[in-house]
Amino acid sequence: MKKILMTLIITLPLFACQAEQEQTNTVVDKKVSASPQQVNNNLTVVPAKQLAVKDKKSMSEYKGTIHFLNLEGGFYGIVTENGVKLLPMNLAKEYQKPGAVVKVKGETLDVMTIQQWGTPFKITAIEIIELKDVGDPSF
Repeated sequence: MKKILMTLIITLPLFACQAEQEQTNTVVDKKVSASPQQVNNNLTVVPAKQLAVKDKKSMSEYKGTIHFLNLEGGFYGIVTENGVKLLPMNLAKEYQKPGAVVKVKGETLDVMTIQQWGTPFKITAIEIIELKDVGDPSF
């Protein structure tokens, strides 16, 4: 009897929280499905379909040096003339030459990586400007 009573005492608040959460979700859903309107405290409710989609990322062009970084299993990065660190997500094997000076064109990506180095970058065009012998390829 004591075990049953303890079980009820423990689970009752959980069911109450769940019911309260469902009620809150219902209210939010009703507000979102409404047409844009002013509500209390001068807030505007906008349906999800009318929310602005992020603008497409613009293409950027950089000149930089390719480096091999011996972190997290090793990866290639590009450090631009201005010191910007780019993490190329699609650097072809023929361009994986540490010390090479390249001109790259592409767009930054909004993704997380295990490398935790530089800005993820999707290359759309790449050109080798100069090959340098750097000896030890690690950065």
